[in-house]
Amino acid sequence: MILALRPFAIEPFLGGMNKSYRLRKWLDITVLVVSVIQWLWTVVPKWMVAWGRLVKPAGGTQAPRSQFVE
Repeated sequence: MILALRPFAIEPFLGGMNKSYRLRKWLDITVLVVSVIQWLWTVVPKWMVAWGRLVKPAGGTQAPRSQFVE
């Protein structure tokens, strides 16, 4: 977003407007790839369980009911 605003103070450090837009393009591509990988990281295990390739893990690591103080 900052690079899209064409900040004149940053352009000399990046080597001009063309290079700042190129940096923005690659940052956008990187964010898109990382977000797709994160989405797949959460969805693929559910699909694998549905397809029967993985077994759904048993319940969490909760303590048995008898250990709770009432």
